Amino acid sequence: RNGYEALKLLKSKNYDLMITDLEMPQISGYELIESARNDIKLEDIPI
Repeated sequence: RNGYEALKLLKSKNYDLMITDLEMPQISGYELIESARNDIKLEDIPI
């Protein structure tokens, strides 16, 4: 899997917690976290 797929999944369902690898293809875990923090729906999910 890759960071884009993770972001797509995060936006499609409700999750209580996000656990991510920091080294992923396409976008890194750091970029995934930044994208989640900038999304109003995802900003409060614990990582």
